[in-house]
Amino acid sequence: MQHRYNIRKILLLAVAPVALAAGGCDKLLDIDQPISSITTAKVFDSNEKAISAMAGIYTKMVNGEQVEEPAFSSIGGGVVSILASMSADDYRFAQTNNRPVQDFAANRLSREMSSSVTYKMWEAAYKNIYDANAVLEGIAASTSPKLTSDVRVRLTGEAKFVRAFVYFQLVNLFGDVPLVLTTNFNETRLMPKTPAVQVWDQIRKDLQQAVELLDEDYGTQSGERIKPNKSAAKAMLARVYLYDQNWPGAATLAKEVIENGNYTLAGQPGDVFLKNSPEAIWQLKQDAAHRYIGNASAEGSQLLPNPLATGGLYWYLTDELLAAFEPGDLRKAQWSGPNTFTGTVKYYPYKYKTGKHSAVAGGELTEYNMMVRLAEVYLIRAEAVLKGSRDKTEALRLVNLLRARAGLTEPLPATLTDAEVEAAVMHERRVELFGEWGHRWMDLRRTGAARAVLSACSWKQPWAGDYQFLYPIPHNEMLNNPNLQQNPGY
Repeated sequence: MQHRYNIRKILLLAVAPVALAAGGCDKLLDIDQPISSITTAKVFDSNEKAISAMAGIYTKMVNGEQVEEPAFSSIGGGVVSILASMSADDYRFAQTNNRPVQDFAANRLSREMSSSVTYKMWEAAYKNIYDANAVLEGIAASTSPKLTSDVRVRLTGEAKFVRAFVYFQLVNLFGDVPLVLTTNFNETRLMPKTPAVQVWDQIRKDLQQAVELLDEDYGTQSGERIKPNKSAAKAMLARVYLYDQNWPGAATLAKEVIENGNYTLAGQPGDVFLKNSPEAIWQLKQDAAHRYIGNASAEGSQLLPNPLATGGLYWYLTDELLAAFEPGDLRKAQWSGPNTFTGTVKYYPYKYKTGKHSAVAGGELTEYNMMVRLAEVYLIRAEAVLKGSRDKTEALRLVNLLRARAGLTEPLPATLTDAEVEAAVMHERRVELFGEWGHRWMDLRRTGAARAVLSACSWKQPWAGDYQFLYPIPHNEMLNNPNLQQNPGY
């Protein structure tokens, strides 16, 4: 696989001090201004520079490269959430003159046309992976006494977490992908795809090591949760174990996160995505001065009409998702909004409240990009204990906590059968996690329900075929690397 960007010494990561204002890490405010180029050894000759290099990864994950809107040019800016929500049955696309995006909603992806949407996501993901590898290699090679052991340990854990997090997205969207564990361009430029089972093995290994290396402290003077910590690593590993059907592992890790006392559910759905939300386990802090989105989140900038009620509508909730909300569910009221741009009322996703209609360049940030949150951990444990130890009581307890936060004051009764409780857990995942990180898309696939559910959606007719459950490898990547093979069906 030819990573043209790898040729650049990406450990220009010293540009990361620019991210300090964007990344909000108070401990790093006294770092010197970045210089135009820097050697790997010099980046890792002190705590400050090494921390700055890692901060650069986070800012690129959420802000992209500042040359365009970050939602589709950064792995942490919303592209996974938006595309996978269309591939599932969460979102539809209102614009009829954008065929490549429409194809995701209709599940009619094609090798060349769909690449115009996915190649930037692919490129951004591998940039983040390259950067994480560079941090790991730089720390391992550094002999500087100014790079202390505690910083070495923490940054190694952070880099392994980031690499696992990004590969989790890639393997779920594309299946077999090149498993790049080095910055050596000669080894990576023509690398073929790695079987997905090996990618999953590396994800587990990285997360297991991150759990051991990270601590509960977020490493910021402000206490903001804008770096992964031990709980973030446990939550991600619990998610992986859920996909593995390792029910005891998923249940145990989820319980540890829930019971550590650092996280609580936000008071109501509308508060969940605020900066420093009490249920945030890991957030990314965007750059409020971003030239395109100002103080909005990347997703809010993309998803929200301008003005909200009558402005041009792009993404809207499907009738099927709207029908899934029970009467009185505050999530429908607070996480969607009505728009009449098309002449009929459609509901746009409204989990993030600041968009182009209200964004101010350099304005105060009120929301951070949510990466991992407590509600998902509740649902991981609920599913794991039900399918593993058949603990229906615990599963119902956790689901009822989320229902109560959503204003559904009547709890689900203990008289439900195991099958009914399992259906309730999956229903709760749909209405709680819709539009986030492809949860619905990945849930349908991992539970074997994808074809039955999606092939019945009217806007996905005629059904193109189950091969669409994996996205095509971006066409330009295959042109650059003849060893890459396209996914079957494309």
